[in-house]
Amino acid sequence: MATIEIKDIPKLYQRAMKLQSAGQMREAHEIYNEIITVRPQTAEAHFQIGRIARNVRDFKVATVALNRALSLKKGEPVILRELAETLADAGDLDEAVRAYLELSKLVKRDLEIQSALGLLYQRLGKFDESEKHFRKALRFSPGNGMIYRTWLQGKKIKRGEPIIRELQEVYADPHVQGLMRAHLCFALAKAMEDIGDFNKVFRFLNEANRLIGKATPFLQAGFDKEYDTSLELLRGFEWRKSSPPLDNESFGPIIVTGLPRSGTTLMEQIIASHSKVEGAGEIGVITKLGRRLMRDRNDAAWKDHFALKEQQYEAFPRLIESEFRKRIKFENLVTDKSISNFRYIGLIKELIPNARIIVVRRDPRDQLLSIYKNVFAENTHTYAYDFEHLALFYRKFVDNIEFWRERTPDAFTEVKYEELVNDPEVQSRKLIAAAGLEWEDACLDFHKNKRDVKTLSIHQVRQPMYKSSARAWEKYADDLKPLTDALERHGVLDWHYKT
Repeated sequence: MATIEIKDIPKLYQRAMKLQSAGQMREAHEIYNEIITVRPQTAEAHFQIGRIARNVRDFKVATVALNRALSLKKGEPVILRELAETLADAGDLDEAVRAYLELSKLVKRDLEIQSALGLLYQRLGKFDESEKHFRKALRFSPGNGMIYRTWLQGKKIKRGEPIIRELQEVYADPHVQGLMRAHLCFALAKAMEDIGDFNKVFRFLNEANRLIGKATPFLQAGFDKEYDTSLELLRGFEWRKSSPPLDNESFGPIIVTGLPRSGTTLMEQIIASHSKVEGAGEIGVITKLGRRLMRDRNDAAWKDHFALKEQQYEAFPRLIESEFRKRIKFENLVTDKSISNFRYIGLIKELIPNARIIVVRRDPRDQLLSIYKNVFAENTHTYAYDFEHLALFYRKFVDNIEFWRERTPDAFTEVKYEELVNDPEVQSRKLIAAAGLEWEDACLDFHKNKRDVKTLSIHQVRQPMYKSSARAWEKYADDLKPLTDALERHGVLDWHYKT
């Protein structure tokens, strides 16, 4: 680009905004950089650089850019909100809380700010503070089912608490419909389970899942194609005849993977309580790379022959490590519990020989019930709201694990959730050994670890290990008969215990 002058900045800024809106982030970023080179005090350009960096999860760059924009436009709510959201995404929770509290002084009666503060305090394990902010949010939006659901996922309800009658009164309101009613039903189902009224749980659960499923339909044809094509390609993958020798210097993340609600958060929390490990949560870097490789090779020429070039073997590990370091600070070891990584076990070991891979398994009735009791981000996990679709998803998981057992049996360790909760110390020691670490007693006190935890089990990971989550499905055996029948039809009802 030719040298620009200050008078050119407004037009260039508009051009960059159009590129950004069209998804051409790199080109837009280049123009914003040109602008701040000529006029460093252009707050808007720093702000957009921060937004672009956040979009690609480069939180370091995003935070620097947004702080610079805020220094140039002190007290600007739009910039401060973006900064608060970025800090929350980056796991810098204390700074995110400070930013939101400052924002709340500038923007009064804001539902999103109070809800965000409620969720941040949950992630910090400060449940009393969390409740205060969810209550404020409800004053701004009475009867908001989403707020009730989010708040109660971090609260254990006792029989006789006023919140139960409050939920029931909102449920009786004919104006509460659609997704708001769905979220309220999830909250009511949890409340009924907390107080032991198990015969009432599925009344609300089935209604909640029906409403969510209607709003976000499951597209089975595309789902089947994605999973089946991926396995077909990997069957034709040309493995290296010999892997480079392992060493203690090369990047080697600890991968904890499995289906949602299988116990991956608990396993990661135990491992991340070790002094040499930083827990990163669901980073998604390897999953994204795996999907890209599958997509790039999804044509006839690659069907029977899928190989990586030597330069890819050199470049990909550096790229993966770089992407990890953009998202989290770590000195020695780091975990990644991105659930879809189980689809790429062999590729991970091929690209990162030092990686330790742990696959978490759980009784499908408990696991899929737990999925059915929760709601996921919009247009994600759309299989979650119907028993037949849940059984199909579990079948795909089984197909993947059996494939990797056959192809790369030494690449991963399988851990059963039930064995861990029934014999915590013995199984925790085995888990730490599988991660390639020496035992530390802090790993058994995982619930005292104050690291950020993004999970639907946010209250549970702040408590000592408990056995009640094993065989929880038995309380609902009659309600779950359609699920057990579907699992049987797909031939996977007993797989967890037979293998």
